[in-house]
Amino acid sequence: GNALWFATDQGVSKYDGLLWETYTVADGLPSDDVLAVQVGADGVVWFGTVAGVCRFDPTKQFGTPIGLPNKAWKAYGEMEGMPGERVSDLVFGLDGRLWAATDGGAAYLDVGANEWMVYTTADGLADDEVNGLAVDADGAIWFATERGASRYDGVSWQSYRRGDGLQGTSVTSVFSDREGNVWFAQYGSGLACLKNGHWFQYTESEGLPDEGVRQVFQTKDGVIWVVCRSGIARLNAENQWQ
Repeated sequence: GNALWFATDQGVSKYDGLLWETYTVADGLPSDDVLAVQVGADGVVWFGTVAGVCRFDPTKQFGTPIGLPNKAWKAYGEMEGMPGERVSDLVFGLDGRLWAATDGGAAYLDVGANEWMVYTTADGLADDEVNGLAVDADGAIWFATERGASRYDGVSWQSYRRGDGLQGTSVTSVFSDREGNVWFAQYGSGLACLKNGHWFQYTESEGLPDEGVRQVFQTKDGVIWVVCRSGIARLNAENQWQ
């Protein structure tokens, strides 16, 4: 349905427009510190926590005999093949694969084999500390890391670091908009955008509230918004922040 999910440091909450439901470690989460939520096309909900990924299937929530593990919940950590336990972001690729950003690399879940396919700096990732993920218009996966950003198209890797178009070293989050532009939030260094192969930088001098950019998103009307340390700003039709 159209329920809203909220990731908090005390579990996850779901609001369906009428009722609130909260899930914690007592229900099946590996940790109450939840950093990311994604809902699959099949209605299965995935959580990224500081102790791995957790899968929740609401259709299997009831009917488990008392004393037996609840089949609705399944946790994945380093024991299950994840490169790191702290999962800061989750995203579904255009092919339906679930990708996870961890503090030990990136990985996607091969559902058929029920195993995680892991990628690290040895494969071409800019850094193993991955903060965020995005899928671009071509279906390539973007990775925001502590030492730049990487793009993986399923065959080859390309990384961008400070001097390649990014102002700072660390990339906090990455966002691909509907026009095919890729935005890079760099907490402490401002914002960068890769547009048709050209880089654009935005800092306080271009009108941002400050350079502590955490996140970029796009509303239904196509407007780009940024979340900064001291407030939010939108990019108007004249390409100015307000």
